[in-house]
Amino acid sequence: MKSKPPVQSKLHEDKIKTEELYDQEEVIDLREYLIILKKWRWVIVLVTLCAIATSGVVSFFILTPIYETKSVLMVVQPVSSLDRRTPTNQDDLESVVNTMSSIPQLTMNTYVAQIKNNTLMKQTLKAMGDQGQDLSPSALQRIVNAQSIKDTNLIEMTVTHPNPQMAADIANTLQIEFVKFISDNNQEQMKKSVDFLQKQMGVEEEKLEEASTELQRLEAEARNPLFLQKQIENKYADLSKYQSLANQARYEFQQTLAGRDRLKEQLDNVTATILVDKASGKEEINPAYVSLNDSLIQKETELAEKAAQLDAALEIINVLSGEIRALQAEASEKKLAMDRLSETLDQTKQTYNLLNEKWTQTQIIQAVNLGETYLLPVSPAPVPTAPVKPNKMLNMTIAGILGLMLAIMLVFLLEFLDNTIKDAEEVRKIFDLPILGTIPILDDLEMQNKAK
Repeated sequence: MKSKPPVQSKLHEDKIKTEELYDQEEVIDLREYLIILKKWRWVIVLVTLCAIATSGVVSFFILTPIYETKSVLMVVQPVSSLDRRTPTNQDDLESVVNTMSSIPQLTMNTYVAQIKNNTLMKQTLKAMGDQGQDLSPSALQRIVNAQSIKDTNLIEMTVTHPNPQMAADIANTLQIEFVKFISDNNQEQMKKSVDFLQKQMGVEEEKLEEASTELQRLEAEARNPLFLQKQIENKYADLSKYQSLANQARYEFQQTLAGRDRLKEQLDNVTATILVDKASGKEEINPAYVSLNDSLIQKETELAEKAAQLDAALEIINVLSGEIRALQAEASEKKLAMDRLSETLDQTKQTYNLLNEKWTQTQIIQAVNLGETYLLPVSPAPVPTAPVKPNKMLNMTIAGILGLMLAIMLVFLLEFLDNTIKDAEEVRKIFDLPILGTIPILDDLEMQNKAK
């Protein structure tokens, strides 16, 4: 095996010595701390005891004891969360009216938040009479606390006061007044709802009367939709008759026109005169021509009559068509007005019936004592026998711990500020030199004895 070089061995030994010196210094430092604590132990004990004693005196004789009592209310069927559904156009009115005519929905948090209401504080102090004269609503708010017990429908009201009987009286009075406060608020809200619904019923009743009167006026008019419809039917009957006449006249006109055209053809093929004597060249009027010509003249007369009849029928048809269109427009306009009035009348009736129904319901709800129905006292507040503040043992324990810490800090501060050398050991530590000897301190008495 190869041996370590001399230089490495030397470095390793120095490292080991350094670690040993470091450990030794740590042990020495810890011992010094213990020596200091031992040296000043009576000061530490004295300061700690003084702190405990001071805390005890303050806790037992100076601080005013505070008593705490609790009363519990149970909420019957609380609402877990408020319904924030936005109503549609169809149920908008009904939703609003239902909201106004129903019992207010209160969550547990809503009940708890109202307990420290300034109005409730004033009512509580007023109900307590002479006992509440020394308290203001704001002062009462500071000593009252309320919370809902988790996973239950219970509300816990806590009151703290230096007087245990006063604390119990405040808690019990507050419990009673809170129930009254909820009932009064419900009755006030329902009264407003009743007044509002009654006012709206009057408005809807006026609308109903106006719409009904207007509808009756339209129905009583001479030219009402029913009359106009009969007129239209009569006009259609006349129009149908004249259309038949026009068709008949058109047919006869066509027949007469065809007859005239045939006569013209025949007349074109017949000469007006005939040769009687070829030798003399004498001619006479052709009787056939005369007969055809007379027939043609007659046909022309008939054709003119048929054309006049057709034109007259068409003119009457145009007039009747215009009258029918005018009557239809008038009838449509009046029927639309009546339909709108009928629809308005129906809607107003529905609204009035809804308001009347909800008005009746609201009157019933107004008579309900909401506080006594939905808030049930579970336990009244007892008179406390032991104060909750100050916690004497806790205060003395904390004072003892703080006194001990302060005493230790004071001891180490005094040691740090003390720069005097008290013995030979300190000289050796400070200067790292051996002690060759010591010179004792002689007082005057010892020096006189040695002189003798």
